[in-house]
Amino acid sequence: EITGYFGPKTEQAVILFQEMYYQDILEPSNLTKGNGLVRAGTRAKLNEVCFQGGEILEFSLATLDQENLLETAKELKNQFEKLGIKVNIEKIQEEEIKNREYQSFLIGIVSSAILDPLPFWHSEQKKDPGYNFSLYENKKADDLLESLRVTFEEELRKEKLRQLEELIVEDMPALFLYTKGYYYNVSDRVKGIELEKIINTSHRFSGIDSWYIRVKRQWK
Repeated sequence: EITGYFGPKTEQAVILFQEMYYQDILEPSNLTKGNGLVRAGTRAKLNEVCFQGGEILEFSLATLDQENLLETAKELKNQFEKLGIKVNIEKIQEEEIKNREYQSFLIGIVSSAILDPLPFWHSEQKKDPGYNFSLYENKKADDLLESLRVTFEEELRKEKLRQLEELIVEDMPALFLYTKGYYYNVSDRVKGIELEKIINTSHRFSGIDSWYIRVKRQWK
């Protein structure tokens, strides 16, 4: 089973592969043992051994017609094609998303102030209007997601979220690419700013009534 997860077992398999083809992979790099790193020499030998029939791995990557998503899709296409994998970018329509008519789907998600991952990972959310676009299904994950909605003790929530994270990492229903940062400049003269989670740009003004520039003692 291919999951896309590069863990200890995959690393050990790469090391064995490198040592099996010692003269082609290790010797040109002056190495005596496999290191588990899939660099140019290892990739070339993998392509030679695994794709002798001339078949090319190819898949479609669907995304919305939005500039940032299309730019990300193009970058993914470039990176995959360096590995010999052909990627066809498709602009997907709302109806196709509802019907889950795609091989793979690239999307950006803005999380809410209160973390509720149930719409994205619960098996009952696989169909529209749910947001389980990866069609993920795991009974343990379902139980944790349901439990999180009635758990309010912070440390217990953290533990259940940790368990859910482990399941998702192990099953790998999706690949998480990046988190976009949000930055803004504030003069060092302004005091009293306490940064909290910013969900949208207007939240940067939360607590503005506590901001100040100068404070002085004054008799009343």
